[in-house]
Amino acid sequence: MSEKAHFLMTFLPTSPRLTSSSWRPQFLYGPAAGQGGRLHGSARPLQTPSVQAEALRREMLGVLQEGLRTDLAAAQHLRRLEGQLALMQPGQLENMKGLLNASVSRVEQIFILKAFAANEPWQHLVQFAQEMRGLPEAEIIRRCTMRDERDLIQQWQDSCGPTMLQVAAGEADPRYAWELNKTWDLGAIDPLGQNQAMAVQQRVWLEHYGGRAVERGQSGGMGIAIGRMLNEQLSGITGARYQTREIHVKEQALNQIVSALASGFDVPLRISWDPPNAPTDSGHFVLAMAVRNTVAGREFQIHDPWTGKSAWVAERELLADRMNPIFDKYARLTHFYQPSAA
Repeated sequence: MSEKAHFLMTFLPTSPRLTSSSWRPQFLYGPAAGQGGRLHGSARPLQTPSVQAEALRREMLGVLQEGLRTDLAAAQHLRRLEGQLALMQPGQLENMKGLLNASVSRVEQIFILKAFAANEPWQHLVQFAQEMRGLPEAEIIRRCTMRDERDLIQQWQDSCGPTMLQVAAGEADPRYAWELNKTWDLGAIDPLGQNQAMAVQQRVWLEHYGGRAVERGQSGGMGIAIGRMLNEQLSGITGARYQTREIHVKEQALNQIVSALASGFDVPLRISWDPPNAPTDSGHFVLAMAVRNTVAGREFQIHDPWTGKSAWVAERELLADRMNPIFDKYARLTHFYQPSAA
């Protein structure tokens, strides 16, 4: 496996600070090629027969498969975990098994493996596991996902793109979601106070990619296109590359979005408040996180950074250029950002 930059916000307690010479977050790395998925220190000598090591790999994959069945993990996490486990030597597998065995619930084990699949370093996994240990399952799920009815909200007038990226990162990496949920009031608009550090990251990305940050409700702001930002800032944690797709036939686009969701990737969406051929095209970014079939048709779980709402939106609403119950006004899908495994 090639060495992949691990996405980690600079304001998280365990992350290094930005240097004066670079605006970028300092990255942490997962296992590098030839290192056998080293968990800590130097590689240990073989401790168990290869047959037993393979049994441990199958057992861990089985745990994460339970996460797929309960919608706590996605297919892309299973694929990435399988690749990382294949690099690990028996002694390292025993270390991971010991960490999992110290857990109190299966939910804890699922999120430990999901975070490992997202390239979290060993020391972060250990801390994450210790902090989760023994908490009620509902509380663990709430803090390891970004799907609360009211969740992460944008702190600036035009920072919907960076905020959507933060949500996507939290959905892909439960330890990142955990750090966000334990440190800030995600549903509060407070960019100069309690949520200042979270707001700084939104502003840094917004301004680096050509936008301008102003307080919500103020004029003078400027939004951005997000294609380059997704590939430079999100790919390291999701393991996906993103292609910008303009929507001409909504039914066809929604089928492609469903296919991407089924493969385990959340899908960024762009909407416009203006009809086609209008003199203006005011854009806004949201995130599609899941799809389900109901007796009334398909529904998409969508997070909106402006309101902080996560809700199920019926396909018929999207086809009619609406997004009830999130918005009660015209909202036309114009683009989606198609993820594919890198």
